[in-house]
Amino acid sequence: MPRAFLRVAGITLAQHQLGIARALECQRVICIAHHFSGELIALQHEAERAGLQFHVVAGARGLPGLITANDEVLVLTDGLLATPQDVVAQLGESHAVLVQSVDAGLAAGFERIDLNYAAGGAMAIPGRLVERLNELPADCDVSSALIRIALQSGIPTRELPAVLRETGYWLLVRDETAAHAIEGRWIRLHMGEARGISPGGLIVRLGVLGFGPALLHAGSGSMILVLAAAAILLMASVAGWLGFTASALLLCACGWVMRRGAVLLERIEHDSFDTSSGPTLRDRLLDGVFDMVLAAILIWNLAHPVFAGIADQAFAPLILLGLIRLLPRTLERRWTNWLEDRLLLCLVLAVSAMLGTLDLAIQGLSIALIAAGIFLSGPKTRLTSA
Repeated sequence: MPRAFLRVAGITLAQHQLGIARALECQRVICIAHHFSGELIALQHEAERAGLQFHVVAGARGLPGLITANDEVLVLTDGLLATPQDVVAQLGESHAVLVQSVDAGLAAGFERIDLNYAAGGAMAIPGRLVERLNELPADCDVSSALIRIALQSGIPTRELPAVLRETGYWLLVRDETAAHAIEGRWIRLHMGEARGISPGGLIVRLGVLGFGPALLHAGSGSMILVLAAAAILLMASVAGWLGFTASALLLCACGWVMRRGAVLLERIEHDSFDTSSGPTLRDRLLDGVFDMVLAAILIWNLAHPVFAGIADQAFAPLILLGLIRLLPRTLERRWTNWLEDRLLLCLVLAVSAMLGTLDLAIQGLSIALIAAGIFLSGPKTRLTSA
């Protein structure tokens, strides 16, 4: 199997590299392949959907006809796995050939350039250098040949920061065994830091580490978890309507775990294609729907079975959820993880419902949140006018 079609976290290396091309605002993608395959056709469709032109050439002689002297060319080694952000940081400003120390590079599988350096797996060069491939045999290794042409032409080298290799953000995947070996580490890297994580967040991370690779390779990925979360919330709504409040809250806790797992899997799936950060509109809408379902269950429990004064009974649950949504904007990050932990919230409320003290729990939590907003909020910003 060509290295380009090895999968890491359910995504081929070619797709990861396509994300790099998009991040560097490339207009065309040229793949060197001897024949069209199903994977290559799928990659072509994906590139064209992203607005990129897609070409396939059989070898070195096909490149000069597609690249002009005025073009800027990004060359990625077959099997390179790196994040778009890191490649942009290294090659987004000027022409350069990325290199690394020969010992570290050879151990990682990169080719030797000279006595002291090995290739770094990527370079940005002017298009005029590609014409010199016509002077070489048609079956030469294009990437290796362009490295030497670039160095002979005076393109500067730039040493790859050792931290990228050591942390696993810059790798050369040589075979399927290596792809499986690095998959867990790659998923952990793209889930983000676990600093200040809440109990619910820890459970979500462990679940993604355990079941995420299977879901990603199966092709279902985050969507299956989104559907599962929606189904569980529907069951929670029915349980709450029938008066089984504790069961409904426990179902909400399970639904939140599924929902957060879907967020992490989506981040892993699309990290190579979307360099933006922060929740999307869909994420905010789904979070809003979850809180609406939770509020409805609480209000229904407090108003049931009389249903008189339902507007009065709605006040405390809405205040509680409103505080939970507002306070993360003012508190330090280590506290917001706990406030956003709906698993913990639902478990506390479920236990209170079992004990018959749900209304007291809601009031107590609201008072605690108000106190947290007063005593734990960040430093104030003073506004002055000229």
